[in-house]
Amino acid sequence: SWRYLKIEGYGSSDEVQTTRIIEFEAWIGATNAMQGAISISGNAPNAGTLAQIYDGIKTTSGYPLWWTVTPNANVVIDFYEPKAFTKLNYYGYSTAGVPRANKFKILASNTNNGTDWVTIWDMQATAEIQPALPSGYEKVL
Repeated sequence: SWRYLKIEGYGSSDEVQTTRIIEFEAWIGATNAMQGAISISGNAPNAGTLAQIYDGIKTTSGYPLWWTVTPNANVVIDFYEPKAFTKLNYYGYSTAGVPRANKFKILASNTNNGTDWVTIWDMQATAEIQPALPSGYEKVL
């Protein structure tokens, strides 16, 4: 079980390859633990707010996005206590005119001390072009 999750996005700083986050879900059975979680840190997004990564709204506007240095997304989420996650869902933004190959890594920790992060989902090398929004990935833990 884990108390903290960290999302890191990878990709170039140009428009086409940059990872964008619109929604992230961390499931424990049939319960999405992100609804009660808090984003405690993250790179400043170009648009939107950190809260929108877990508000359940997947639309074509108002999404948060990160595209600065590599890694170009860095969001740390606090679940208040360790939780035994069973599935993670990650949704990204893409359109037919600007296809994206979202590259990301999700790490977990129980202390958030900066040194004991464990990678639990590694998609940083993916070259799969995402279909138009909403689209995403799922990992059963």
